Amino acid sequence: MNLAWLSSIPGAALGAAVTYRVARIQWGERRQDAAERREMEEARTRREAWKHDYDSVHAMLIDAANLAYQVSHRGPLTHRDFADLDTALLHTNLEQASQRTPDELEAPLLEVAKHVANLLPQAVASDAETLDTYELVRQGEAAAVPAERTIRSEHIRAVAQARAAEDLEAAVRAARRALTKAWGG
Repeated sequence: MNLAWLSSIPGAALGAAVTYRVARIQWGERRQDAAERREMEEARTRREAWKHDYDSVHAMLIDAANLAYQVSHRGPLTHRDFADLDTALLHTNLEQASQRTPDELEAPLLEVAKHVANLLPQAVASDAETLDTYELVRQGEAAAVPAERTIRSEHIRAVAQARAAEDLEAAVRAARRALTKAWGG
């Protein structure tokens, strides 16, 4: 009896087992690659879905940083300066953006909006307004300089404006970090 064929059975079984194992590993890798591609595609789709809002929020944060810079380096700002910088509109836009962006951006954007709003009541009188007020008192047309127009009250508002600008800068930095994280960066 020829038993040589029996010696080839373990080799063939081992070959089949190795082939099966390699096929299973490759199948698992293909499934994992497909899942990763699907996940990346979903992330890209989510990004594209709120790209317009991302660009809008990014521009608002630049405007808020510019506002803080203007107060810190050019300030204190007057009502007209705040109007020229569209500060009230920026505040409104930030509040609205916080409602239409991903949840993780809501709190940082509302914080920036709060600090923008804190700047508005700290506007100082322009030099012309101050001089006009003091001239009315000098001419006797007014009994005294109103309390909100004294040099001391203007100085207090200027200091409060500078502090509010520092707080705004910190809030903008935090919002930028949150925006970058939400974007996937």
